Amino acid sequence: MRAQGPHGIHSPFVFDLVRHGLKKPLPKKLREIHRLKKELGRSKTPVTNNFGTNSGTFTGEGTLAQIAKTVSVPKKYGQLLYRLAAHFQPDFIVELGSCIGISTAYLAATDIPVLSVEGNAQFANLAKENLERLALENGTIYNTSFQEFISQELPQLPFIPFLYLDGDHSYEATLEYFHQLLPYTREESIFVLDDIYWSAGMQKAWNEIRLHPSVGISMDFFKFGVLSFKPMIQKQHFYLWY
Repeated sequence: MRAQGPHGIHSPFVFDLVRHGLKKPLPKKLREIHRLKKELGRSKTPVTNNFGTNSGTFTGEGTLAQIAKTVSVPKKYGQLLYRLAAHFQPDFIVELGSCIGISTAYLAATDIPVLSVEGNAQFANLAKENLERLALENGTIYNTSFQEFISQELPQLPFIPFLYLDGDHSYEATLEYFHQLLPYTREESIFVLDDIYWSAGMQKAWNEIRLHPSVGISMDFFKFGVLSFKPMIQKQHFYLWY
């Protein structure tokens, strides 16, 4: 109810994103992602979800269709992911939580290299297969835990220019990941947190994170919370329509 469009936004950084970034034309390749997700939504392939606390209604054993319908990013927000990455144009993207690769595909559709981490081996293999089907060669899936990736792979990177965090949806884990990733930020870094209102714990984590001294601008898209680390004289927080 508090969300707003471009009118009345006094931050040039946020105004430019809303006025131009969120209206970027969508490429035809996104249609291929939509079609693939619909196809997966009919699959009876058995899958097991036993890694972390996800944001969907699927737990334990079920079908690929359940994952595609309840856990994978919805079309509207997949398009938002694409537009955010396409607007900020980072050198590369880090995704924590590939699932079956639908969100990875939206990010990779920008032609920007995507380093995506998935702890569930079955999901990681499905994500690789889906990226191959979409001919998105700039997406790389790491089948490892977030902790192992953070401790072993991140130190080899200069910093994180763009992060999409869609992993363990619990208060404790979300805060822990944020603080572990914080040393890899620069003022141009952008963090996108998924499902910030999924539970009371996630909402609490989001409110604490956006108030962290290192965060200059925070943007609330209801499903996504977006952070900028640009130094500001005074913190700025925006509720935005999409």
